[in-house]
Amino acid sequence: MIKKTVSLILCTLFLLFSVSCTKIESGLSDETTEDSETEKEQEETSPAPVSPFDDGKTVICIDPGHGFGDVGCKTDFIDCYEKDLTLTLSLVLKEEFEAAGATVILTHDGESFPSVEEITREADKYGVEYNIEKMDENDIFGKYERAIWQNVLDRKYSLDMFISLHINSIEDHPEVRGVSIDYCTANPYAEMLSEFCDSLREALTEKSIAQSVDVFADKPEDSYVVTKYSTAPSVLIEAGYATSPADAANLLDEGWQRAFCSALCKTVTDAVS
Repeated sequence: MIKKTVSLILCTLFLLFSVSCTKIESGLSDETTEDSETEKEQEETSPAPVSPFDDGKTVICIDPGHGFGDVGCKTDFIDCYEKDLTLTLSLVLKEEFEAAGATVILTHDGESFPSVEEITREADKYGVEYNIEKMDENDIFGKYERAIWQNVLDRKYSLDMFISLHINSIEDHPEVRGVSIDYCTANPYAEMLSEFCDSLREALTEKSIAQSVDVFADKPEDSYVVTKYSTAPSVLIEAGYATSPADAANLLDEGWQRAFCSALCKTVTDAVS
């Protein structure tokens, strides 16, 4: 009898313990479900991070020609190297574009430039093709490296225009002056670039900013490297001749620099809008 009584008591305690465990497990399950649903709701309502280049603005890439170990041209009519003038012009142009509401990226700032390792790493990341044998790790930001870096930036930020700024020169011909613009006829945006070049020629000559403007529609085999390999709308602009006393005076004048960059900015903005 005692054994039966003890057995009954034990069975009762076991049943009570089992019910309690079931309730605890159920409660934990409900809490987990509620937590998961709360986290899901938070994920759905939390805003996604916004890139500063994903805001609908025009994105312009400016390439100050030469730089670092590649000084460019130097003449008796300018007291600096070409690399100094192109950087100065690029910074003025950057100000004009930013004032117009555009986002501006410089291929370099005059202080540093992306290494071959960085260029190839980013190119691999964004699926940009390149030939490593054409790249050199030295104190010169090479033309081919610039071209590939341009394509990386285009893949990342969808460039509306790439502008490489340079200064021209021709020895023993001080009478030769003017602006020149080159684009590659194989560029995916060649038709738009042709119209842009004509518009820029008109803008610069009508306002007497340039005495003349030559436009060159280069075939791939005759194109500059930075326009030949470009996936973005790209031009190379020679802002004047350092070997021309008149052009050199303009290139060194802050008023002329501002007028040139203002006309260039407006023409680009009109072309890509």
